[in-house]
Amino acid sequence: MSEFNQLDEPAVFIRVTITDPLKQSDSFGSYMIYKVNTTTNHSKFQFSEFSVLRRFSDFVWLHDQLNFSYPGAIVPPLPEKQAVGRFSTEFVECRRRALEKFMSRVTKHTTLKDAECLQAFLQADDVAFSQSKEEFRLEREKVSGTLASWFETKVNALTATNSQGGLEKNAADLKFEEILQYVSQLENQMESVSKHTSNLVKQNRALANALFEFGQAFTWLGQSEGDALGAALTQMGNTADQLSVLATENAESECVMLEEPLEEYVRMLASVKMAMKRRQEKKAMYVNAILDLESKQSSFSKVRGVPGKEDVANAKLALVEKSQSNVESARVEYEEVSERLLEEFDRFKREKAEDMKLILLNYVNLQIQFNRKAEKAWGDLIPYLKGISSENGLPFSTAFPSLSGENTTAVTGDDVCADDKCDETFANASNSNTAGSNFREEEEEFVGV
Repeated sequence: MSEFNQLDEPAVFIRVTITDPLKQSDSFGSYMIYKVNTTTNHSKFQFSEFSVLRRFSDFVWLHDQLNFSYPGAIVPPLPEKQAVGRFSTEFVECRRRALEKFMSRVTKHTTLKDAECLQAFLQADDVAFSQSKEEFRLEREKVSGTLASWFETKVNALTATNSQGGLEKNAADLKFEEILQYVSQLENQMESVSKHTSNLVKQNRALANALFEFGQAFTWLGQSEGDALGAALTQMGNTADQLSVLATENAESECVMLEEPLEEYVRMLASVKMAMKRRQEKKAMYVNAILDLESKQSSFSKVRGVPGKEDVANAKLALVEKSQSNVESARVEYEEVSERLLEEFDRFKREKAEDMKLILLNYVNLQIQFNRKAEKAWGDLIPYLKGISSENGLPFSTAFPSLSGENTTAVTGDDVCADDKCDETFANASNSNTAGSNFREEEEEFVGV
């Protein structure tokens, strides 16, 4: 393909959405199925848009098959299983989002997006999918059976000394030890952040419930009063109820935009460890292949050149040559997995930085929007509170100046009486009649007490 065609060719993409979760039952029990919708321009797919139905166990199969087919790759994590409440609306929706995130990461992965098992998962009908799963199972059993027999026939374990066939640590081994230490420390810190984030979301949900009950109490109090006081108290209850709704929506958004992504990264770090474990397995196979070769070479050397042992020597030589081939294959596979893991870890760190930036920016913007709405709700309440007056129609601070306190600044007479009518009111109150004089005398006696 020419460079011109490569530039003009649109980027290959696979977009997957998970929709329409539905509860199903069979002879083994109940389970959820999900509609997996794909839009793509990938040449390996027959159509550009198609949908299939898959259950959670099918996603587990895909995840396991990717791990098996691409050792050293950091396969995105699946959501955790849950035995209790797995059919609740909240849990089903949470799992749907997590499965969609899993598929998004897989289909954007430079290597995993071309996996044959992914193609079967996304486009095969029920019959073809069952056949594909059976074919992959037989392939895995063949390979796993070979590996099992390989390890069972080895007399020497990996605990053998390096002089007997072990591998000396090289720069790559030291690099992977540093990576493992970094991942372990990061996992501990991420688990702590995730735990405290979950506590925060839980507390904000509790705050929303508390605001609802707080508002309900003020509404009932307002219904027992009349005039401006009753209206203000009722509005206080309405405002608290409004804030309860806002706090509930905010807590749910925090769950989706902060809690769930952090929980996914805890699982992602476990996936990194799994990829590193696969490298260790390949290294063990390589070391065992070397040990096996040394054993066969030693056996061959004992009969080589011995008269009458020519046939035995030839048979043992054939075993040596086969072991040499096994060593070479194990070495190539081990080095490929090591190289893949280094590339995967670099990609993981880049994506982690970008993901964390987006997660935190979304959370900060969410809090800004929530607090702006809360500020407006409280601000709309202030006119109702300023309208509260005493029984004679005067503001409390005006009717009872000695009881209002000199340091009260929240609501003053100037806030309620903005013109000269306040002075006229004070004059009329001072010269009205004898009852007014008696009222002031009684007030002074009350203050004196």
